[in-house]
Amino acid sequence: MSDRPYDQSAAQDAGYAAGEAQQGFQDVGNDARRDEQSVENMPENVGRDIMDAPGKVAGKVGEMFGGVDRDANRAEGDVQNFDNNEQSSFDQGEQQGRQ
Repeated sequence: MSDRPYDQSAAQDAGYAAGEAQQGFQDVGNDARRDEQSVENMPENVGRDIMDAPGKVAGKVGEMFGGVDRDANRAEGDVQNFDNNEQSSFDQGEQQGRQ
């Protein structure tokens, strides 16, 4: 029999369980404070989202129009290139016809 009045392994297990319980209690408290802060900040966050909305919408509309403008410029360039190629082909044919 042991001279000790308790089993060391049982004491360690009990200490481990107590430490886990304390950590769990702290985690619950931290989660509650974080949730409380989120609720307190909600009106400010919603207000910020409302204030930011027109700028975000304007940015999206600007991107759309910028894309349309870019596509229109490309189309215009394509038409000009086609016209230049056609003129060049016509000029070449005209020169060959004179020879």
